[in-house]
Amino acid sequence: MWFNSEGSEITMFIVLLLLANVLIAYYCYLNAKQKGYPVITFAVLGLLPYLNLVVLVYLLFLPKQKNHSDIEKIPL
Repeated sequence: MWFNSEGSEITMFIVLLLLANVLIAYYCYLNAKQKGYPVITFAVLGLLPYLNLVVLVYLLFLPKQKNHSDIEKIPL
């Protein structure tokens, strides 16, 4: 084998971190697509470590993009 038992634990940890990072980026992509925001921007920002959770929370609280002309037509 090219690694020892201690190295395999570190390798497994790094693989799990990368997998979690990719899953968060994919979830950011899905949310951006569903809400109508630029998917490439949010997917790339979702790939950046430490920033991906901030982007995910930001994206979860953003409203869906829609025509706000309906809101403007409501009389006061």
